[in-house]
Amino acid sequence: MTSYAFCRGLWLVGLSSLSLWLAGCGDESRDVDEPVTLAAGERLAPDCQGAYCGAVNTTDYGGTGIGIWRYKNDSEITRDVSVTLSNIRNKTVTIIYTNETENNTIALPFVSPTATDSPVDETKTSDVLTDAGDDLFLTEVDREPLRGAAVNAIPDAVRLFDPTPYLQNAEITLTRPKSKLLRAARAPAIGDERVWNVNVNSKIEERRTVLKRLFSSGDRAIQIWVEPDEFGDDKMSDAMLDKIVDTVKEVIYPTVIELAGASWGAHQFAKSLIDEDQPLALVLVNFDKNRRGMGLLGYYWSKNQFTKETMSDSNEALALFLDTETFYLSSSGYSISPNATGTLLMLDTIAHEMTHMVEFYQRNVLNRNDEVDSSSYREFFQELPAMMMEDIVAQKVDARYHPIRDNYHKNWLWYGVDDFGCGLISFGKNCVRSPYYGYDATGSFGAYLLRRHGIGFFRRLFVDQSRADPLERLNTLLKEAAHDDTEDFARHVQRWGANIALLPASGSPDKYGFPERDEIDGHLPEINGENYRESLRLPKTPPAQLESFAFYPLTRKTTQSDTMSESFAVPPGVSLTVVVGR
Repeated sequence: MTSYAFCRGLWLVGLSSLSLWLAGCGDESRDVDEPVTLAAGERLAPDCQGAYCGAVNTTDYGGTGIGIWRYKNDSEITRDVSVTLSNIRNKTVTIIYTNETENNTIALPFVSPTATDSPVDETKTSDVLTDAGDDLFLTEVDREPLRGAAVNAIPDAVRLFDPTPYLQNAEITLTRPKSKLLRAARAPAIGDERVWNVNVNSKIEERRTVLKRLFSSGDRAIQIWVEPDEFGDDKMSDAMLDKIVDTVKEVIYPTVIELAGASWGAHQFAKSLIDEDQPLALVLVNFDKNRRGMGLLGYYWSKNQFTKETMSDSNEALALFLDTETFYLSSSGYSISPNATGTLLMLDTIAHEMTHMVEFYQRNVLNRNDEVDSSSYREFFQELPAMMMEDIVAQKVDARYHPIRDNYHKNWLWYGVDDFGCGLISFGKNCVRSPYYGYDATGSFGAYLLRRHGIGFFRRLFVDQSRADPLERLNTLLKEAAHDDTEDFARHVQRWGANIALLPASGSPDKYGFPERDEIDGHLPEINGENYRESLRLPKTPPAQLESFAFYPLTRKTTQSDTMSESFAVPPGVSLTVVVGR
């Protein structure tokens, strides 16, 4: 390994054979392997075919369509890869480093994030932002960028709770203790009161509520409890509660249950877990009482399904906790999307958190899937299906707003200026804006999987309850869905990362982009790269290291020439994706 300053050059060859070199040089010294020339047979090669593919061969862009090329370094030494392309005048060339390895942070050489052959300032001619004004996606309340689903700032005690040890130690018994029989003596009626233990900023607070609605969906009774001070015409009104009832009853609950499985039911831990016939409680409280929406939108906490004998502050209920202020204070004034209201955000949140509820029952309780829940990447593998459920349910709730298209994907591109280099499966642990970038990236990646493999793939995530390592399990499912053993998780991450080049929804080569998809189980709207030109912010400096399943994107712009040629050092385990077309 050699420590030295890299100086890569961009060569642009015009008709007069005059070569212009614009240095992509840096003063940084980095500990990376000194690159060597590619071995025989190794080269940058077209990575698309058929309709819309603009990569004619290893060096020629066809002039139309999207050209995509790729090189993957499967050796044990850093390779020098020549990117030589013709017929690209006035095209932006996006080059994306992808770390396709697991558990391996890789040192990167210094490569300039932007370069152009134009004699004027490249920052004024580039159509890719490396910075932007401060007014995009800001709230009128605090002028701060919105995060995640605007954002659901779940307390760490809830977000990081692992039920696995409690289930491992639970006694297997089908007989209910007398204490549980006494507590289940009378079903509540409208107007009844109940005190709930609510987690606010990782502290338990007792909140008094009143039962306002009773209904059922399928075979599950559902209750809506509201804090007394939060009910009223200008707060949680009757009309708003009726909207929740109709949407949960007719859309959210049946969709989640149909695709993912039962939210609760029979089990073999009668002494440790609540009864199988418990109603689902939607508990509406004002979490922080600050007269502002957003912040903590809501949460599901499997701890509440354990008995008090197991966990003393358990609510002994199948419950979702939801923020009232976001429902009624966020009807306007938030620029996530012109059609994004607090009510829609909260309905999407119900679908998301209900998916976690199903996952706990299906994977942990029924299958005692200890390995999955104890994984070091547990959070990513739990959040991926919940984000995908938001994608599936959204258009059924309200076709005007879609959380992935209008929020998460946009945030993934916007905050990539700092966080493209943090790993997908680490779920934002090392991101500048941790952990919220994890929701953005996971939401976008899940949307890519759904549009490529369909809602049936989501079903298989829950049907396959194997005890395998979660990444191996996902690898197997992806290869089966693609009918190709080379299409593993890493390959899907690389193809998804190409969307940093703002690929069109209609007109991208097969296996790339976010095309619209219609199925019996739901409509997945297109996510068109052209609509995100003002959202994309690329890194201003390359990261010294690239985490597992992370990216370093950069651009080259040709305005004076038809050809570019530049050499890029590619470390082992890293791929180089080159995209031309816009």
